[in-house]
Amino acid sequence: MRVFAVLTVSFVLLAGAAPASAGIIAYTGIPTDDGFWGLSGYDGHFGFHQWFAGQFEVTSPTIITGLEGYISNQNFSAGIEATYTVALYSDGGEVPGLEIFAGEATIAPGFEGFSGLTSLNIPVLSGLYWIALEVQPGQTLDGWVRRTAPHPFANEAYNNGTTGGVYLPFDHFSVGYRVTGVPEPATLLLLGMGAAGVVVNARRRRKQVSGAR
Repeated sequence: MRVFAVLTVSFVLLAGAAPASAGIIAYTGIPTDDGFWGLSGYDGHFGFHQWFAGQFEVTSPTIITGLEGYISNQNFSAGIEATYTVALYSDGGEVPGLEIFAGEATIAPGFEGFSGLTSLNIPVLSGLYWIALEVQPGQTLDGWVRRTAPHPFANEAYNNGTTGGVYLPFDHFSVGYRVTGVPEPATLLLLGMGAAGVVVNARRRRKQVSGAR
């Protein structure tokens, strides 16, 4: 009966707890270099598209809640927001693999900073993934990303008018990225069961010591 009571309390606490706050999964820090790479669509100032992607690791089952990149919108027209895509890919080795998620984001005119999508609900298992910043046909961002993030992702890739429409590896962009998430609920449940087990084992040990006396 005591074991059942301990487990029940654990489940109740988990069920009644407020949703966990999003934590950082992967973060490069803020790029500070004056140099930059163009981020644009097919009709951008380069005359062709140019996109970027970075690889990051998820160490346990997680719900990804935020995908952001450090972006500057070079359109300073008052009141005109630019549109672009933030995507999540599986790992394809040195480049992004299969697309898992893609959503349209907006960025205010003249804004520079971390921009993207938050309040997401993308469940993933542990493993390697890629975040990508893209400007798809019909989207309007004509901007850039600063280089030399202080803690760049180990593997990066690019996709532009010279790559045949696919991502190619290049590890010297040092683009700024931020990925946030919360533990997947099943993981929280297992953690709660583990905590209950610790309590039960501790009580058993105390009983054994008491009986030995």
